[in-house]
Amino acid sequence: MAIFAPDPDSPDFHFFGKPPERPRAFHLHVCAAGSDHELRHLALRDYLRARPDEARRYAEVKRALVAARPGDRLAYVDGKARYVAELEERAVMFVRGREMP
Repeated sequence: MAIFAPDPDSPDFHFFGKPPERPRAFHLHVCAAGSDHELRHLALRDYLRARPDEARRYAEVKRALVAARPGDRLAYVDGKARYVAELEERAVMFVRGREMP
């Protein structure tokens, strides 16, 4: 059994989780090909591959959040939200050839 959690604000981006209750062992995000969501995810992947310093920093942020609140996935997600949004912005600029300083 899995959970499907559509987001009415993002009809081309969906979340699936298994099992439906927490803690979940798996989660999957699905987005439409060519959507802004796809661009954002692929840009982040490509940016982290091209910028090992950013990849290391991202790993450090995630590890620090886990260490601060072990087992609290919601705190982890909330704690990294602003950092990830800024990282994604840099990544999109990078893949568009307009890297931010």
